[in-house]
Formats: sequence, structure tokens, C-alpha cells
Amino acid sequence: MNSATNIGDLSALADVASKARPAHVICLGLSALDQVWRVDRLFAGHSEKIKATGYGTLGGGMAANASVAVAKLGASVAFWGRAGNDAAGQEMRSAFMAEGIDVENFRLFPDGRSSVSGIIVDSSGERQIVNFRGLFPEAADWLPLEAIARASSVLADPRWVEGAATLFREARARAAFRRCSMATWPTPRCSSACCR
Repeated sequence: MNSATNIGDLSALADVASKARPAHVICLGLSALDQVWRVDRLFAGHSEKIKATGYGTLGGGMAANASVAVAKLGASVAFWGRAGNDAAGQEMRSAFMAEGIDVENFRLFPDGRSSVSGIIVDSSGERQIVNFRGLFPEAADWLPLEAIARASSVLADPRWVEGAATLFREARARAAFRRCSMATWPTPRCSSACCR
């Protein structure tokens, strides 16, 4: 995924990398299951069949990818998000857990449908994407906001506006750390005061 990531104060990242102090990060936003087909060439614009040279599924979504990156840096991380209680949602939950990410608040809604993408990538790296954003409630009243007090930093992408606003509002009220939002591609810039 193309995105710019800013996670609070840069010194906090240095602390995580050096293991100087334990860090706990909450990442909130979209998790999508990307189904990727590798082909020799993209569709020409009319009805046709193309043979794939490869196929795989990958996790996607800005905050979801950021949570994996934070975990790989050695911090503890919780992903707060929404998906359907369907095969895609279960696969994403399992992938997060395999990375050591806390998924207690990655909510799989029984009547929801997960976000999935079909991505076709040609031999030169050009791509065509079809995305289904998913169907689940916008409300964020179920988030455990008391957990923010134990976090070193919070991060949110712009795909769940109500959730991000709730998270940042609570972080501001607690004034425990500075807030950042993730910029969306193709204009990488941080939209929060912490980047100024």
C-alpha cells in the first residue's frame, strides 16, 4: 500500500528501535484482504480472459499495515478496526495474531462484510484494483477508550472517520501524547499538529 506513516514523536520511534523503553501503540482504521493476481499484461479495456502467473492473499489497509510495521519494530501494538465475521475477516484476524498484534478490538460484525480488494499486477508492476470497502456500522461507541491511558501513541487512518475522531478526541482529553493521522496517497503529508 502507498501511504505515509507518522507515528507520534519521532523520538518515540527511536526508543522503540533501541528498546530504551517499552512502547504500546494503538492503530485504528481499515483492514482489507488483498487478493493479488500476477499477470503478464493488464486488461486492454474490453471483455477478455487473462491467465495469471501467480496468486496470493495479503493484508492491506493503511492502519493495518502500520500495525504490522510497529510490531516488527518491537513495540506492542493493538489494532482497532472493523470487518465482517466472514472468511476474509477471520483470515485477517489470524494474520494479525500471527504478527503478535492484539486483536481484542478488531471487531468482526456478524452481519458485516469485510473489505476485500482484487489487485491485478503486470510484469512491470502496473496494477488495476477493484475494492469493496466493506459493510459494517460507523459507530465507535464500543471502543475501550480507557485503554488509551496505557498507550505510548495512537495512529489512525482516514477510512473510519468516526473511530479516528473518537480516538483522537480521547487522546487529546488525556493529553498523554501527541496525535497523528496518516496521510493518504498520493499526497504524503501529516495532517496533525504533531508533524509541524
